[in-house]
Amino acid sequence: MKYWESAADKLSAARLVVGYCSAVTRDGWRWIVDAHREGRRYIVHSDELLSAFLELEATLLPGEQQIEALTATVRKVSERVELSAPAPQMAANED
Repeated sequence: MKYWESAADKLSAARLVVGYCSAVTRDGWRWIVDAHREGRRYIVHSDELLSAFLELEATLLPGEQQIEALTATVRKVSERVELSAPAPQMAANED
């Protein structure tokens, strides 16, 4: 499961209807994420799909649920960075 899918699931669990699409502009690709509930619509435009979902999460989910969602996402992203980071090189001691 991708990180943005997890964010979409959390928004859906909060009774929001969520949709997304991509568009090409003169500046490149843009992601448009839409969430609506009870006649209110929220639309976010972003260069990255995950960023758009995280912004919706931060705006629409209750405070405690926001903190849990963002903490879990940061943890997953940091694990991914650790896995993809090159191993540190040991400096040779030249005498």
